[in-house]
Amino acid sequence: MNKLAKYAPPGTDIRRELIYYAAFCFIFIFCFSLSFLFSYFSALNSLYMYDHGRRILIEGEKIQDINSLMRLRFAGYWEFAISCAIMAIVHYFSFINETKSIYVMKRLPDAKKLHVYCLTLPVLALLAGTILTALLMFAYAQIYFHVTPAECLPEFTGFDIWRALL
Repeated sequence: MNKLAKYAPPGTDIRRELIYYAAFCFIFIFCFSLSFLFSYFSALNSLYMYDHGRRILIEGEKIQDINSLMRLRFAGYWEFAISCAIMAIVHYFSFINETKSIYVMKRLPDAKKLHVYCLTLPVLALLAGTILTALLMFAYAQIYFHVTPAECLPEFTGFDIWRALL
């Protein structure tokens, strides 16, 4: 925490801000993970029929492709990215409104220090969120390809990341 304090605007409660980023990221992960898992297991259950309490695989039935199952599941990533951008703007406004030190910061020999203070925490949070999103996509792809019976998988045409994010 003390190492991050030198990259944040003066007077910033680093702990509170990190909790903010973590909470928003957790909400994003929880909601969209739940959404993907619900749609995947619903599609998986449609591959089976029940005969006297026994689950039997329907002959020739195919599961939806992974791209349609992941469609829009990670749209919350953009909300997280926007919240990081908003926090960067809040940091700039803290220099203008709260501490009134914007003019001092601009006259320092290292004028880039203002940008370092305002952008470091949001960029680090966005980087962590991006890595977490990529790991989740990989984990969901592993679930899809390893849990679904091989004969029920459609022909794999590739993974379209943009359909999952947009």
